[in-house]
Amino acid sequence: MLEQIIIRKSFLKKHLAAPLLKEREYFLTMKSKEGLSRLTLLGWAGYSLKFIQYFDLHDGEKRIVSLDDVVEAARQWSSPIPDHYHSRKRHDCPSSRIKFIEMAVEFLLYVGLLDSRYQDDIINYLAERKWHRVRLIAAPFYKERMSFLMDCKSKGFKRQTLQLYAQYQLHLIEYLDLKNFRIVTNEEISNAAKKWQNLEDKGSHKKKGTKSNYSFFIYFANMWLKELHMLPESGSPSISDIRINEYLNHLAYRRYSHAYIKGRRYILTYFYKIIEKENQEHPLTLEDIDKYIEYYTINKVQRNTLKEYLCCIRVYLRYAVEKGWCITDLDKALITPKVYSEENLPSFLPWNKVQKLLQTVKEQTGKSASRDYAIFMLLAMYGLRCSEVANLKISDIDWRKEQVYIKRAKNCRPQVLPLLHNVGEAIIAYLKQGRPNDIGSDSLFFCTPAPIRPISCTAIASVVYRYLKSSEMDVRHKGPHCLRHSHATFLINEGQTLKDVGDLLGHKSMEATRIYAKVDLNSLRDVSNINWGSFYEYKRNC
Repeated sequence: MLEQIIIRKSFLKKHLAAPLLKEREYFLTMKSKEGLSRLTLLGWAGYSLKFIQYFDLHDGEKRIVSLDDVVEAARQWSSPIPDHYHSRKRHDCPSSRIKFIEMAVEFLLYVGLLDSRYQDDIINYLAERKWHRVRLIAAPFYKERMSFLMDCKSKGFKRQTLQLYAQYQLHLIEYLDLKNFRIVTNEEISNAAKKWQNLEDKGSHKKKGTKSNYSFFIYFANMWLKELHMLPESGSPSISDIRINEYLNHLAYRRYSHAYIKGRRYILTYFYKIIEKENQEHPLTLEDIDKYIEYYTINKVQRNTLKEYLCCIRVYLRYAVEKGWCITDLDKALITPKVYSEENLPSFLPWNKVQKLLQTVKEQTGKSASRDYAIFMLLAMYGLRCSEVANLKISDIDWRKEQVYIKRAKNCRPQVLPLLHNVGEAIIAYLKQGRPNDIGSDSLFFCTPAPIRPISCTAIASVVYRYLKSSEMDVRHKGPHCLRHSHATFLINEGQTLKDVGDLLGHKSMEATRIYAKVDLNSLRDVSNINWGSFYEYKRNC
């Protein structure tokens, strides 16, 4: 093949005397079959000699060439050669360097001497062009970068997102000058983000001065460098954090649930923030309590919510008195607002509107449509609590016996309910179309946005609120519990007894079910039709 494309005998003699003659002949023959012109093949022949020279290749030697060597050879090749007899022998431009790398990769890959990392699955997934692959592999922290991206991929991040993360890893290495493991300060990250923000690259269509460039650079830097343990350790915790953690450890020792402790942490952290004593050793006083109550009064928080917050604070103050964190008997001075038992009607929707809402959810399209419909069916047809749906497992459904196992949120009492046909169909549709079944978890419902994780109560509440608001349903509380109230109200008005409704809802006592007696329209209508005048006249005559 060389005799056909090289005319000058001195050049041909040079090519025939160089190593890997057989491999170069086969390579040029393959290129010729692709329809390349003689001049292009002559260029490939010349480059192949340069590859042998730069990588020190010899016959019979299986020396694997790393991509770091390829990049270094490209740098040497693109360096200008002063006083060269050929005026065009200047390769000091990015396109020349990239061309050298791409051709070297193709040649070394053909002869089987290329770095094995070039064929990694994650590299094939992220990049298609040779130059992009080489950039990803040859940059520092290869193992750390690929491990991070593989972890993100396993969590369900899209390919486009992973490609963005991979590019920003290279930006961080370049702008923070990361050559080895070291601690990176927040000031360094901020300065590097400003440089990245002010960079304008027409080749990548990056515009100068975009705020999103600055904010995302800082966000990703903190996320990735934290994984590498290259961020400075956080400062010492505040006095309030130390006290709250000590109190919560006390609750954990007393075997309070994780959800309860998480809620107490939120309330107490916000308490110290409102009274502005996050880092003060001064004991809590009555003025602090007044300031806390005044804040929620101004913001018009409902009495039920304020009572819950104040009860939490009062229990904390009892512990704080023993520790000397507040004045004596401060917990006894805290008075909660009066809340009358069953003073409000349950927030519910008429059953015809519930059916209309279910039909609206069923007609939706999108990645989360089948999941949302299955969740709504469980909430509406069984009256389940939000946490009971979130904690539902695939193993809780017995398809042969057509039963569903429910672990009640209160008292953790188990309950077996019949699996309704329409509910089962909704769950099957979600299992086939929407659930990530390769995740290796028994949880039934998962969040749609990455990272893939079991759905939370907050996510379910957000889904229900979004549908109720878009459907313009006239209900006081637009949350999952209104569907539970709607289910119970429907059963009451269909003639079911309070005992039956309480058993279905998982109530331990009739006191919890008694609130639905106020929406028993049939019984209330019978009471209103009583002739009370005749009744009182009969009583007088007796």
